Amino acid sequence: MSRMQRRLTLVLIVFMVPLSTAWSGDSTWELSFEVVSDSFIAGEPIWAALSVENKSGQALPAVGWGGEFYLDGRGKPCRSSFGMFVDGPPRDPNGGPPPIPAPPVLEDPDTVHRVNVNLSDQCRSLSDGKGIVGVHTVCYRDDRSQNLGSNMACDSFVVTMPTGIEIEAYDAFGPTVVEDPRNRGDLLRRFPTSTYAAYVIWERWAKGVARPWEDDTAREKALSWLASPAYHTWKLPCRVDGTPDASTITRFMMPEAARCRDGWLEIALKHDPDLWFADEIRLKLATDAYLLGDKDSSASKLEELSEHGRPYVAEKAQTLLEAMQAKGMLPGDAKDLAAPQTKAPASGSAEE
Repeated sequence: MSRMQRRLTLVLIVFMVPLSTAWSGDSTWELSFEVVSDSFIAGEPIWAALSVENKSGQALPAVGWGGEFYLDGRGKPCRSSFGMFVDGPPRDPNGGPPPIPAPPVLEDPDTVHRVNVNLSDQCRSLSDGKGIVGVHTVCYRDDRSQNLGSNMACDSFVVTMPTGIEIEAYDAFGPTVVEDPRNRGDLLRRFPTSTYAAYVIWERWAKGVARPWEDDTAREKALSWLASPAYHTWKLPCRVDGTPDASTITRFMMPEAARCRDGWLEIALKHDPDLWFADEIRLKLATDAYLLGDKDSSASKLEELSEHGRPYVAEKAQTLLEAMQAKGMLPGDAKDLAAPQTKAPASGSAEE
């Protein structure tokens, strides 16, 4: 089934879920929800990007994430491993009235808030093993937030059974092959070239590197660290010569620490170059090239990502390239750094 066919299918499913869509004329935030890939294998975490953008042309009160997830047209929201996906006002545990709300924070036109969501956590049934094989649709519905043009957005994807080395890893660890942290060391030791191991590598050394800087101070701190890494040692799964080896742990300082983790990042890219987070790994390799003393390679990698990377990675690569050039850290001419940056909550940062 093509992606277009699945989107037509989800349109029908949407009408099976009760709606209470809130409209506010043109003064709205636009909600969007996109699963990061068309296809996953059983045991692979199912990630999605959830965002709101102020499309009104005027300042609007900030919106939060006050919604829930619905799987395959079911009338009840997903059962989550971590509770409801809401960030409403705190409640009095003794049953008293909620606190008086603070005045709303107004946010400028074109402001975007983006959060990455692991649907395998939010919809627990998506982690139920081989029983999830097939086509699925997930909808995010928010009946609490105001100023949303539409209170629901949906996307679909397919789950297939793993094959090759992935089925070996799946049979060894079960449906929580990635999600159970107790598996991660054994995954790197026994199945380092599997898709599941790639998730471990990404989460440990590249997750969140594409997060936009929150402000100028955060940018200056990141650039300062790249220019002069702090005195620190890392315990990493490599041999003394920097060769990736999950059966041993060695202490490294920079630049040897970067060389070790780059070995793992390269393993993930070599065996699965099209994974949805592959550009985040490439971004980490670009900054590590600078730490390893290869400024030309760092600049080239950042430029390549800024032109051909996933949009959110391309944006960070471009701002990073321009900021480093402006400080004379990289060859080339800096462009205007005053352009507004999109805020996107995520874990990790370029200097980690």
